[in-house]
Amino acid sequence: MFNLIMYIKVFLTLIIITYFNEGNDMTRKQEFYKITLVSATIILMLRSTAGAASFADITTSDEGTVSVIDTTTNTINATVNAVVGLGVDVSNVIAVSSDGTKLYVTDPDGVYLIDTPINNATATVSVGVYPYGVAATPDGAMINAGDEAWIYEELKKNIGGKYTLPPGTYIIKGQITIPENTMLQGTVSESGKLLSTIYIADNYPSIEQEPIIKGLSGCKILYVNFNGNSEHQGNVPTKNGKQWGQGYENFIGFNSENDLEVAYCNFYNNLGDGLRAVNSKNIRFHHNTASKGGHDLFFAIRSEGVRVYDNYIEPRINSAIRLMDVNHARIYSNTIRYVPKYNGSRYDAGPSIQIQHDIGVMSDIEVCDNFVYDSRGPGLWLVGKTSGNEELWLHHNVFYRSGSNSGIYWVGGIIASGYTNAKIENNVFDGSYLGAIVYYAVNSEWATSAYNELNANVFTDSIAGTYNNTGGYGILNQIREQKIASSKNCFYHNQAGDSKGCYTSSSDLLINPRTAATPSGWIWNGTEWTYPGIKPSEMEKIQGVRSIYATLDNITKEDIEKFEYRISSNISKL
Repeated sequence: MFNLIMYIKVFLTLIIITYFNEGNDMTRKQEFYKITLVSATIILMLRSTAGAASFADITTSDEGTVSVIDTTTNTINATVNAVVGLGVDVSNVIAVSSDGTKLYVTDPDGVYLIDTPINNATATVSVGVYPYGVAATPDGAMINAGDEAWIYEELKKNIGGKYTLPPGTYIIKGQITIPENTMLQGTVSESGKLLSTIYIADNYPSIEQEPIIKGLSGCKILYVNFNGNSEHQGNVPTKNGKQWGQGYENFIGFNSENDLEVAYCNFYNNLGDGLRAVNSKNIRFHHNTASKGGHDLFFAIRSEGVRVYDNYIEPRINSAIRLMDVNHARIYSNTIRYVPKYNGSRYDAGPSIQIQHDIGVMSDIEVCDNFVYDSRGPGLWLVGKTSGNEELWLHHNVFYRSGSNSGIYWVGGIIASGYTNAKIENNVFDGSYLGAIVYYAVNSEWATSAYNELNANVFTDSIAGTYNNTGGYGILNQIREQKIASSKNCFYHNQAGDSKGCYTSSSDLLINPRTAATPSGWIWNGTEWTYPGIKPSEMEKIQGVRSIYATLDNITKEDIEKFEYRISSNISKL
């Protein structure tokens, strides 16, 4: 039996010259010529029927059809019009069953089944959006469109319950949707090793802001190992010399969903976010590990009731944890540690934690008991357009050696740019570059009046920034409109001095915090700073369906990118 499968992509270029002649009412006649390039993708499949007649099946992506050609007469025998989803930018693929009676055609919404004896589309198999490929097993028992296909089918069988991935590595070629109130979890060994890996296929058909896994309300994702295979993603566009951080290949995405949990997972080597949540409520992200990410590990936008805790994160690009116009959030007990190189390259990650206010309500934000080591950018960046409705409590965190990036000036333990109503207390800033807390307007529109309280912090051993070898302050204020209230802070051994651009108070201390007790409560044990028993304040579940951000205009890519000014732009070979 003839069973040869041949894929041919033919790109046809049509030059359409359209002549426009402006009307006589114009003071001067102008002529415009418009040249449009139109490409079509054609995929050819040769098959034979039981009666030895041979046919070629061709998909035409700009028409959404499958044409059946009789190869003995070289004429179109039939046209199947039911494949309405075929798109110009999609490489549609055909598989044929071993007996030649069925065709399987991928399209953006799934896989179409075409019954060849009657040349009609008889069924559609939902496998997630934009399946990467399709193949039929020799016995006809299984059609493979990537492992996402059967994973999704198993999830559908367990809606409202739990599906456990068996041990193994699963090659993902299209999006997986987790139904409402359903749990996807991997298998774990007795020693705690994650045995189920979601592995992104080479040249995954990435679509901007379409995640690998799309979670619906009430879903949970537990004990899954994610590998983004970032070195082999040829379909991700390059911008400013880089592929990462463009909104492609996010591992998990929530959009307008509620009651979500991602825990005990490992995120590795992708080009986008680990988890991006937009207009969602009651999100728990905890006990995860992450390294070699392509943007932010956790990024919540216009969401409420966010909890991020007990994660271990090694940022490669941009931030470990990021909030933008988020209301009611707790970020606590996370360890964030910068790794100086991956595969011989140094990636200048941005701020370890980024909290940014654009135009929405942003109140009841608490950040505590986090340990941040060796961040390349600021340990934490507070930034926003001040409107007076921000509310941040930043307490009992430790920032070690923050801000070593030599490619940007604005580094330090904390960079504050126009963010008001921030209460910063009982933190330790040890060995910060440029300054422990630096008030600096990265963008001129953020140089606005703002008020911060600094209480019972430790500012010790600040040194000059590596960008131009200046600074080394406990507090450095470079925003004229910024108002700072300092009390009971400990300043010690800061290279350039205790403060510049602001006043300290009579209650501030000038003692060695490693040998003397301070109001901060932190104790130096000879190797690290310790403070037992830090917990965040209670936060109730966010009720209601309508988002408080519902009346705002949709957030744009440009809105987000303006808060990434000169972040993650420097890479050098070691």
